[in-house]
This record gives sequence, C-alpha cells and structure tokens, in this order.
Amino acid sequence: IWTTNPENYNKKATLPAHDAGLTDTAFSPDGSLLATAGKDGVFKLWAIQEILSTAQMQISQVQHRKPLRSLTFSPNGQVIVTGGDDGTVRAWSLESQELFCISHNDAVRLVQFNLDGTQLGSVSGNTTVRVWPWPLLLEAPTTFESTSDQRPE
Repeated sequence: IWTTNPENYNKKATLPAHDAGLTDTAFSPDGSLLATAGKDGVFKLWAIQEILSTAQMQISQVQHRKPLRSLTFSPNGQVIVTGGDDGTVRAWSLESQELFCISHNDAVRLVQFNLDGTQLGSVSGNTTVRVWPWPLLLEAPTTFESTSDQRPE
C-alpha cells in the first residue's frame, strides 16, 4: 500500500495477502475496505485505516475450492461477490456473515454489478454470461440456478 501526492510516493505497508498469486483487488464504495482474491482460492478483506496505522490488517477471509478470478463489492458495500475456477459465484454478507453460493457451469472469470446495482453479471470460461437479479438473489435459496444462459450464435 502506497500513499501518493504529486511530489512523492511513500510505501506504507506490505500485505502478506496470499499463498499463491494475486488475481484481483477491489475497494469498497466508501474506500474503507480492500478485498484481495488469490490463486489459493481465498479472498481476504482488509481495513484500510488499520493497514495505514497499525499493520493489524486482515478482517476476514472466505475460501473457494479452487483459484479465485474476480471479486467485487455490492453497490452499498455490504456484500462481496467472488467468482472462481470452482464454478461458483459466492456472495458474502459483511453484516450477517452469511455466505450465498450460486452455481455456474464452468470456471467463473468475471463478476460485476450494473451501474444502478440491480443486477449482477457473471461470465464463465465456456462463454456463458449470466445476469442475476440483485439483491433478490440474496433472498433465494442457498443455491440459485439462473434460467438465462445466453450464448452467442
């Protein structure tokens, strides 16, 4: 982690983030949290102020069975969504500590919210693009099957 100003860059902290390579990072909408995803199948959540002041950094972590490829925060910053090689999209609530798992047919390469935060998109390695209703998705059973597999002709 570096602080920057127009004249100077200063290293503030080094994160001992993952046992394998880092694959993605995302800041919460308010900038207070940093999430990291790794090839070790783990996502970790870090409090930025803690990193900058004390080096007591990691808040929590959640693990997939295989490497993670993508992560994002929900628009309100209360949920972290991850996608990985295990073919799942997982949504983890920061407030309730609940984990929701959504199945995909292949490794998930990207998860992303639309601009108004009403839909979550996921892209898999077999060219499947799925669009999930948000936050309705969190009210569904633990495993939610999309009915909208759309493949280009």
